[in-house]
Amino acid sequence: MAKKVPRNLDTTGWQIDPETGSCNADVLIIGDSITEGASAAIKKVLPQAVVDGAVSRQIQSGPEILANYHNQGIHPRVLVYALGTNAALRGDLLAQNLIDSAEGEPMYIVTIRNPYPLQDMNNEVFSRLAKDNPNVGIIDWWAATEGHPEYLVDDGTHPTEAGNEVLANLYKQALCGR
Repeated sequence: MAKKVPRNLDTTGWQIDPETGSCNADVLIIGDSITEGASAAIKKVLPQAVVDGAVSRQIQSGPEILANYHNQGIHPRVLVYALGTNAALRGDLLAQNLIDSAEGEPMYIVTIRNPYPLQDMNNEVFSRLAKDNPNVGIIDWWAATEGHPEYLVDDGTHPTEAGNEVLANLYKQALCGR
């Protein structure tokens, strides 16, 4: 579910295929190991998505990765940053750099779930900055996993197969409405 939708997100032409349940959204998803693990589930529901996840990826690498895609001519209609699981933000700078890298284009930030204090700190930064930046939405992975231990493996961070499907469908709902 999208806790907040970017004000300038244009979903014109995006629709759900009634046969497959997939959505044709034009999206670039840049994330860490959670994204990497959910990649197949995401591609199943968003087959046109560019999904770039990597183990231990840090939030500060997001703008450079986005710039590399732009240099390749890849300019999706919406960007999703699923970063922030691997280190405490300790202020707004790193998250604001993600937002600034989108140059006003619509983007989502995905909240995080893990058993460490950085979870609440990082999610608070993400939510506050989304309120201050109209082009930023929030996909609330934290809320979707609350009370659902079956969505996470024993580390309390990485999704199970069921969790991967829930995450993928959160993206689809945020982009295509259901």
